[in-house]
Amino acid sequence: MVSHLAHLLIIQLSQLIWKNWHQLVDNQLLVDDFKQPPNFLVPKVTNFLKSKVEDTDSTEFTLPRRLEEAQFILSLAEGIRFTEVDANLIILGDLNDFPNSQPLSLLTGKGFLDITQNIDTSNRYTYIYHGISQVLDYILSNRASKIIPSVIIPIHINADYPYRLSSDATTFDRSSDHDPLLVQFSMPGYRAYLPIIHR
Repeated sequence: MVSHLAHLLIIQLSQLIWKNWHQLVDNQLLVDDFKQPPNFLVPKVTNFLKSKVEDTDSTEFTLPRRLEEAQFILSLAEGIRFTEVDANLIILGDLNDFPNSQPLSLLTGKGFLDITQNIDTSNRYTYIYHGISQVLDYILSNRASKIIPSVIIPIHINADYPYRLSSDATTFDRSSDHDPLLVQFSMPGYRAYLPIIHR
């Protein structure tokens, strides 16, 4: 369970983050938490990193910005983990880069598990660009967390549908250009480490 000190830190981060983040980029970033019984506190950092729209086939002009954003996100996460190493911390959102990219490697190399890797490869995409399916949206969890990702499903209600539906109020299809991810975490009262079972 995350300590009261960690909860206060999360509140302080959410209040102080805007100045530094908006100096970095115009996109939004949110630090908050939610509680689940039995009194589990789950802090999360919700992101929208710099788009690749300015890149060319030969040059990733936007990569330095996403690396800077990823480092900033990591510094927030480290602040939370400083007070509670096994915090049930989640980093999620549109990171606008591929699984093997430098920004993702920066985050996964610092103790965060890319849960989207549990999705079957053919179903893992969340965005389609010029007919090519891509993985740009992620849910990362602290490897030391006490909550366990048990199910993750991409909800394909956007990327597969034509843009003209985005203005159709009678359907949820194409309400965004990215697909959302649905994830279920387990918080078991018991953990099994074969051959020993203990609480």
